[in-house]
Amino acid sequence: MVVEGMTAPPEPKLLQIGPRPADAPGAGPPGAGPPAGTAGGEWVTLPDIGPPSSRPVTAAAGGMAVLVCSVRGTLYAYRDQCASCGSSLGAGTLSREVLTCTCGSRYDVCRAGAGLDGLAAHLDPLPLLADSQGVRVAVPAAVPS
Repeated sequence: MVVEGMTAPPEPKLLQIGPRPADAPGAGPPGAGPPAGTAGGEWVTLPDIGPPSSRPVTAAAGGMAVLVCSVRGTLYAYRDQCASCGSSLGAGTLSREVLTCTCGSRYDVCRAGAGLDGLAAHLDPLPLLADSQGVRVAVPAAVPS
């Protein structure tokens, strides 16, 4: 039966179920971990930050100060700099998902560091992986001056 105005169903999309070939763009050597991304950054393993706790932890990663927060067992990473005053957030407090800087600015850790209480500024989130290789963050490449 032919119905006027009907079109054929779209072709199914291809699904890659095997590993990417070694010569594909973005593919690194086996065991190299995830690609650095399009920003030209790199994945850096953090030093042992200890078990997740209710306090923010700072660490150095590729020359950048990184803040790691744990909320209900999930780790979040940010550039360690308050968006309001520019100081380190390592001395701040973490209450559930709210990170408070010593200047009083508050951020939602679980929502990409969004400012709270009408604060338009937000933290700079960093991609984070926690697996058998440790805790790694993707740090952006240095911007040429």
